[in-house]
Amino acid sequence: HLEVIPNDLVDAGDDMLVCQNLQALQLSAASPPGGQYSGYAINGSEIDLHLLLPDSSYLYWYTLEQLPEGCNTDSFYISTALPPSAAFTLSKDTACLQETVFLQLTQQTGVFHQIDWGDGESGSTTTHEYAQPGTYTILHTAYTLQPATLQPLCVASDSMLIYIRAPIPPGGLSFIAEPAGGCAPLSVSFHNTSQDTL
Repeated sequence: HLEVIPNDLVDAGDDMLVCQNLQALQLSAASPPGGQYSGYAINGSEIDLHLLLPDSSYLYWYTLEQLPEGCNTDSFYISTALPPSAAFTLSKDTACLQETVFLQLTQQTGVFHQIDWGDGESGSTTTHEYAQPGTYTILHTAYTLQPATLQPLCVASDSMLIYIRAPIPPGGLSFIAEPAGGCAPLSVSFHNTSQDTL
């Protein structure tokens, strides 16, 4: 009695692109079950991604020992991708109502952006005007996409506070001039004594 085993019976799963900011990758796609994985930085079926270099590819194997050598192993690649930078700067951290605030992104090439302005408005636009005074948290999320599925691959976020001043009521501006008078030419200094004004 002669048993011929298909050479594609063992399937290690597809090649994968993973984000470098993950801690570990649990492998579970191989079949038939009961085999063993081997390769760099792997323990059982878990790969320690911290040990892999960014933007690199690594070859792994899945072996089913009970099958004959030559048709008991399949291989796949794990490739790593660097997470994007979500860092940003603001044109100012204090602004007036209806004043345009500009957000400057640190990384733009190959990265998608989502900005939550903290007032219920969000999107990818990097300018905004606030309609109500108060302190708001601006949350910027940067992400890259899986080429095959176009689903988010690497995601990073950063946040910053901005204070929007209330309008100054009529008569709310006051200042002191020093000196109050003198001969020309006269150099005068003005000191702001208004409450809660720039």
